[in-house]
Amino acid sequence: MRPSTALRVSHVCHVTRRRETPHVAFRLDEPLLPRRWGDLLGLVAGCGVKAAKHTRRCRARAVRALEEAEKGEELEELEELDEVEFVMSPERQEAEQMADELIDGSEIIRCGTGVAEETPLPCVAVCGVGTLEEESVGAAVHQEFQVFKGDGPEAPVWFDLLGVVQRSWEDLDQAMARCRTMVVCPPLGLSDRRKVKAMRDGLKILLDSCPSALNRIVILSQIGAQAGGGGFNVGSFFGVDFKSGSYGSLEDEVTVYARKRPPSQPLSVLVVRAGDQDVRPGVVQVSLNEESGKTSPETVAAAMFNAVLYGVNANFTVLDRWQGRRMAWGEVLLPCVGPEVWRKEVPDARKAALFVQQWASTFIDGSFRFGMKTPMEQRPTPSGCELRFRPVGTPSAKTMEELDEGGLEFLAELAPDGTQRLRCRRVAYSAKAEPQLDQRCARARMPFVLVFVLRAPASSREPLGLRQP
Repeated sequence: MRPSTALRVSHVCHVTRRRETPHVAFRLDEPLLPRRWGDLLGLVAGCGVKAAKHTRRCRARAVRALEEAEKGEELEELEELDEVEFVMSPERQEAEQMADELIDGSEIIRCGTGVAEETPLPCVAVCGVGTLEEESVGAAVHQEFQVFKGDGPEAPVWFDLLGVVQRSWEDLDQAMARCRTMVVCPPLGLSDRRKVKAMRDGLKILLDSCPSALNRIVILSQIGAQAGGGGFNVGSFFGVDFKSGSYGSLEDEVTVYARKRPPSQPLSVLVVRAGDQDVRPGVVQVSLNEESGKTSPETVAAAMFNAVLYGVNANFTVLDRWQGRRMAWGEVLLPCVGPEVWRKEVPDARKAALFVQQWASTFIDGSFRFGMKTPMEQRPTPSGCELRFRPVGTPSAKTMEELDEGGLEFLAELAPDGTQRLRCRRVAYSAKAEPQLDQRCARARMPFVLVFVLRAPASSREPLGLRQP
């Protein structure tokens, strides 16, 4: 080929099923200068290298496709074998039936009901504004306790937050002597800060008259009461107090009093938050996080009463919605007892309970050091198992019931709607411990990482998991 020959080089790559090799096409079209012959040769050599690389990539893709096809065939064969074994093995069915009969007969596993259990109701001091003849949330709560307890030595006692300043200390001490729980129900939605401040002063007087045997306070508050809390208050330098006339000041008064109690006289505080009360009753919704919405006075009164009845120990928000399934209060408040950190539906609740019992006995007992290294103690329960943290240096004579540094309890339950599930909730927290709540992820103040996997039967192929960071 002479230099004056008209050539044009174009690189064309055809990617089809039959041909996947790049090639160089020469076309007599325009004159090509002699100084471009080096470019021509380089292009031809580059095309050869690219063709080799492309061939290797195609071979690699073919090998991977062949391996995936073989794996798919193997999985299909294994699934067919599993189905044949499940259907054609009477020995396996007989063994499972005998195991179920053994479990039912020995009552080793008794699944929970999925409803919060009622706790003994002591004498309750109900604090509100006005008299019992007036229509208010406090009066409705007092009526609920009156109907439940009846007349007698444990009948509820009524206190007016605005009228206690006129009563003597002896009278208040005598009236509060037999009370073991205090329920504070201030009227919500007040714009007069002076009235809220007067209620706070009356609450201070009542707290000073509380007996040492009082171990619980349930207070009603408004959504967003603590929204402005924290930070640096410049107005404090000039004597300006922006919080004394707010609902957040009522919460602070109770929590500060609880922190000042000695360890021998623990006092737990529960805050129930509600929205604006200009709405009719609807479908009750309870959330561990603050959510915006409205709450009817009837729902607020029922929530305060049932929070004491079912032993709720996690702050919650109660609202009225217009969609959802109506449930009993024992089922609505179930996530707030503990509180609950995780739940998952399982095919068989009894097998799930047996699994967590065996898992705990294998990986948590001190004799098996290949499991968790965190010092813990576990014990099986009829519906699962319970784990408690035992700090280093704890006396060996201290029983598991006396451990109050935190723990988790796994519960296998048969829910009222017929579903079977496995739940995990916090237990064994002292009165001054305040575990952080997060519904997206189960976060407990325990220095260990809990990871386990429950596998469903081969038919569902769906793993169930819990991760405790």
